[in-house]
This record gives sequence, C-alpha cells and structure tokens, in this order.
Amino acid sequence: MLTHDQLDDIFTLQSLCETHDGITIKLNGDMLRRESYESYDLLSYDNGRLTGFLGVYPFGSTIELCGMVHPDFRRRGIFQSLFNRALKEISKNTVDKVLANSHGRSPAGKAFIEANGGLFDNTEFEMEWVPCELPEPDESVQLRGATRKDTPEMTRLGLECFGIKDASFDEAHIDDTLMILFDGEVAGQMKISRDGGQCYIYWFSVFPALQGRGIGRRALSRVVREAEGKYSVIGLDVAAKNEHALKLYTSLGFVVQSHQDYYSLSL
Repeated sequence: MLTHDQLDDIFTLQSLCETHDGITIKLNGDMLRRESYESYDLLSYDNGRLTGFLGVYPFGSTIELCGMVHPDFRRRGIFQSLFNRALKEISKNTVDKVLANSHGRSPAGKAFIEANGGLFDNTEFEMEWVPCELPEPDESVQLRGATRKDTPEMTRLGLECFGIKDASFDEAHIDDTLMILFDGEVAGQMKISRDGGQCYIYWFSVFPALQGRGIGRRALSRVVREAEGKYSVIGLDVAAKNEHALKLYTSLGFVVQSHQDYYSLSL
C-alpha cells in the first residue's frame, strides 16, 4: 500500500509530466488510493524528489504497466531500470498476459515499449459526452448496484469480454459497479467512477451471446440520462480493435478526446 506522501508525490509528478508532454497518463488513481490495494509499484527518488514511477496493476491474471519519468531526469535509464525490475517481479507469479500502455500521442512512450518487445494489442479510447438527444428508456433493460452475489457473473464478463482470468473484486470495486439487466437477467456490467463534478464509465461490457440486441446502447443511454446535469463531464473509457467498433458510443454523443495504446509483453 502506498503512503499518503508517496501518493502526493505520484500525482504531483503526473501533473508535471502531463503539462510538459501535453498528454494524459493513465495511472488508475482510484486503484492507487484504495487502502485494500496491494501491488508492487516502483518509485525512484533523487534527494527526496520523485523522479520516476511505474504502476503495476493486477487485473486477475492480466498485469498492466504504466509510468512516467520527471522531464529533468529523462535519458538516464531510470524508466528502463524500473521496467526491468517490474518484469522480474511479475515473472515470479502466474500471469497470463502483461500489457504496457502509452498515450497515443507519445512517440517516445510507444518507441520504448516496442524496443522492449511490445506488440500492439488494442487501443483504449477516452471519450466525453456532448449533450444530444438520447433514446427513450426501455424497461427491458435495467441497472442495479452490484453485490457479492454478482461476482460469478462479473468474473465471466471479465473473461468473455476482456480475456481477464481469475479477476478479484474488492468491496470498492463492487460498490462502484452497476449490473446491466435484460429481461431481469444479468447481461453485462459497467463501472462508474465519480470524482467531484466528473463521472467516468469503464469496464463496460455485455455478454457476447447477448450483443447485437441493443442492450449496451440502452444501458449506456440510461446512465447518461441519469448523470446529465449532475456532472460537468461524463466520460467513457472503452477498448476497441478499430474505430468502427466505436459506432455505438459515437451514436450516443460520445466524442473521442484521446486514446491509450496497449502492447503485449513477453516475460
């Protein structure tokens, strides 16, 4: 678990790097802040100043990596050292997949990952909702808060939709998750992160066997309708193999703001 001082250092460095590079860095701040969060994140300090950070995020048997280096301390091998240490620790565990991510407008980040054997896997689009007319609610699709009893279905959705095996769900994850019901049965899920005046939707998924019936469209429009007017920003993070897969979201008024590219790594 990271200390409060370490968290302050991480988010201060994140703000500095994002301003310097003109990008966003996906550090999964909500995960880092959780008291129940356990990982082996790596930090590099120089005379009390945080110069580098690499987040190592476990999602079941899939591990994601994302990090940064202070602009004044780049080209000194700091990130390569953190990266090598992370892979060494990861290799001690049973892991099915390791993904490293970089902002789509960061040539240096992507070049580093590719130089270390990374192969493109998918793109995650960061979208924001622009007010528009939404479909009328359909009573065949409902939403309710997740409970511990939903973990088997949540695990199935993680496996069938994201390829994540052995996913674990702590209380914070469950409390932030909505289950999508179609004709009274669980059809999918979405996670909602509310931070001040902003609302972000991710882990949005519908069982493959039920896709193509408009369930996701109706569920997403219901969430947006309920959030409209309550939040200054309604955001959506969604992974897609290509932009054609974004049709559902753009048809509901979501506009791509940026994207993160994910690369698979071999241990």
